[in-house]
Amino acid sequence: MIMRAFIDTEFTDLVEMDLISIGIVTEKGDEFYAELPVNVADCNEFVKETVVPLLGQIAGAHCSSIAELRSRLEIWLSQFDKVCICYDYFGDFALLLEIFDNKQPASIICENVREKIKKVKRVEFFASEGENMRHHALFDARANLLVLSR
Repeated sequence: MIMRAFIDTEFTDLVEMDLISIGIVTEKGDEFYAELPVNVADCNEFVKETVVPLLGQIAGAHCSSIAELRSRLEIWLSQFDKVCICYDYFGDFALLLEIFDNKQPASIICENVREKIKKVKRVEFFASEGENMRHHALFDARANLLVLSR
C-alpha cells in the first residue's frame, strides 16, 4: 500500500536554496520534522523575519548535519513500503532529493498537488489554526494534509 505524505520545507532564499527545515505528515498522522543549523547571514529578509523565529520550538528536531538528517529520515521512511510525497512547490521536492544526494529512493514517488489545494480553504485553515505558525515546515505540511482532506 502506498502511504501519501505531505511535505513542506523552509530554506534560506529563493535563489540560493539551502534547507533550513523539513516537515512531512502522512494521511495517518505520522510526522517527521527536522531542522538544520542555519547561517542567518545567508537568509533573505523574509526568512530572517518570518522563518527563523519559528525554529527551535520542537524538541529533538535539531540535526547537526545533512547526514544526520538523512539518517533520521531514512529510519522514519523505513516504516512504509512506498511513500507518495505530495508537494505544492517543486522546490520542496528538490530539497528532499538533495537530502538523498539527488538520488530518489526507490520507496518514494511524488505528486504535485498544487492545483488540488483549495486556496480559500488554506486561508481559512491559517485563520483558524494560527497565522503566527505559517512558514513553519511541519505546520505547513499539516495544513496541506488537512486542506486536501476536507
